[in-house]
Order: sequence, then structure tokens, then C-alpha cells
Amino acid sequence: MRHGPAVYACTGRGAELGERIVAALGGRLHVPERFMPRRGATGFRSLAQLVARTFHSCDAHIFIGATGIAVRTIAPHLKSKTSDPAVVVLDHQGRFVISLLSGHLGGANALAGRIADLVDGTPVITTATDVEGVPAIDVLAGEQGLVIGNPERIRDVNGALVEGRPVAVQDPEDRLGLSQRTDLDRCFVWGANAGSGESAIGPGVVVDVHVPGTRPELVLHPRVLSVGIGCRRGVTEEQVAHALQTVLKEHGLAAGAVAGLASVDLKADENGLLLAAGTLGLDIYFYSVEDLKDMDVPNPSRRVEQHIGVRSVCEAAALKRAGKQILLVPKQIVGPVTVAVAG
Repeated sequence: MRHGPAVYACTGRGAELGERIVAALGGRLHVPERFMPRRGATGFRSLAQLVARTFHSCDAHIFIGATGIAVRTIAPHLKSKTSDPAVVVLDHQGRFVISLLSGHLGGANALAGRIADLVDGTPVITTATDVEGVPAIDVLAGEQGLVIGNPERIRDVNGALVEGRPVAVQDPEDRLGLSQRTDLDRCFVWGANAGSGESAIGPGVVVDVHVPGTRPELVLHPRVLSVGIGCRRGVTEEQVAHALQTVLKEHGLAAGAVAGLASVDLKADENGLLLAAGTLGLDIYFYSVEDLKDMDVPNPSRRVEQHIGVRSVCEAAALKRAGKQILLVPKQIVGPVTVAVAG
């Protein structure tokens, strides 16, 4: 789990500006040791060494100083647009606020705008979709809580939008909310031939719970799958993660479509289960025996009922979490773990 924004100031005036930003946005202010003590701030000797420790543990980094310093400092730690945090740079007078990295997925564009409003500066945004005044598909997806399955296709879709070519969207449940956005009619053809690959009018977008495979469209995953987990005592984090990944892969379901895990409250102290949920970034819900005992499941177990008082753990928990009686994957046994998927 990432922490709030880290703010780095290299001058006394920048430190004052940093205090205002932290007061409004939260996070922690870092200043050179010569400016310490300073209330609410921590001192550093080497900015490069500090950022090496903080870069992938904070959701945003705000540098108050020269852009060149920020670029050289973050360069060794860049991985990909899907995982890099937002980076914003502003001068110590707050005149210009630059969205430097992860403008869309990381939220740097929006963050630059908030900071500019706060310090009465000018936001500097260079992403093509923003410059042209057209929507970016990764921003639209993020606003609707959709997970991007194959981010390498973002560039094709956004490129088409910038060039004025409509994008075909296959989204029967309207997860992107395009049916309510008449202002986007010029950008998207909703329900057109996106499901069959590159359409005649441009690249396509598909909203689905399945893995992208080799399909050329950009695939967005709605978080709608609930995974029930049963396990033996002493199960490890690796065993839980392996079981989940195995079942999802065998049934062609995307990990990005998983909304959360569920189990019986008798397993609430299983460290391996808790660690796996944390590592995967998923919430886990624990239901009481009373909650689960009357759930109608296709694969009840007399042995489980005799042991803990319910006929099923994974299937019942998955259905309970999903809130509807659609079991997409019945109980699967993978080593010491049982998995079921509802949605």
C-alpha cells in the first residue's frame, strides 16, 4: 500500500510553499537538514538517496525546485506508466506547476491542477488529449473504477481520439457510462464492432471480465467478481495467491476484475490469507457461520458442515459477497486452498 504524497523542497522559500501544500493535501515535507528543525518536516542529506527509498512507496511526489533536478532524481526508478507514481514539479515561487510523470493513470495532471489552484500558479499539462480537449480513455476508465487489462493499447486509442477518429466501444452494461455522455458522441461509437478487432473506423475498446489474450482492442475490466476462499490451517500467502491465480487463469478470468475475497470468520486469523489479500491489493470479507449456513450451493460438503457448521465456505462466501446467485466458477481445489468465483 502506498502512502500519501511526498513533498521535496530544496530552498527556504520552497519549504514555506511545501508547508502550504502539505497542509492542504496531506503527506510529508522533506527539506535539507540545514533547514531543520522545521515543524512537520523531516530532513535529508541526499535527495537522491531519499527518493530511492520513497519513490515506489508514495502515490505522488511533488518537487519544489528545478525540473532538471527532479528528472535526474527519479530517472533510475522509473518502471512503467501503469505503476509509476505521479510526479509534479513547481518553482519555489509557485508560478508554474508541471505535470511531469503519470499524468493520467497516476493522476499527476489533476494533482498539478489542484496545486496550481492552491498556490495561484499556472498548471503545465502536455498530454496530447488534454491539449486537444478530448477525453483520454485511461482517465475515463479510472473515473468508472475500471482496470486496464492491456495498457500497451492505451496509446492507440488515445491517438485515435487526438486525431479525431471515433473509437468503437463494446460495453453492453455501460460500465464506461458513455450512454449518458452526449458530449462524447463525436469521440466514441458505442456498441459498434469493437468486439471483432480493429474496426473500420478506428481502434476498439472492450469492457469485459475476461483476460485480453491476443485481442487487439483495449480491454477494460469492471471489478465485479467475488472470490470465495476456503483453506486449511497454516496456509501460506504463496499457496493462497497460487490457488487464486491458477483458478482465474484456467477459467479465462482477469485478476483485475476481482472486487474482493471472502471467507468464513473462523479464518479471520489466518495470516497467509490476510497477507495474500494485502499483497494483491484486495479487500477481504469474513462472514459468520450464521451468514453462510443457509446459502444454497451446488457442492455442499458434509465433512465441512460437521467440522465448522456450514455446508460450504468458498462457494457460500463468494455468493454472499457477490449478492446474487450466479456462481461463475464452482469450488476448485488447489492444494490446501479451495476457490470459487461469483459475479
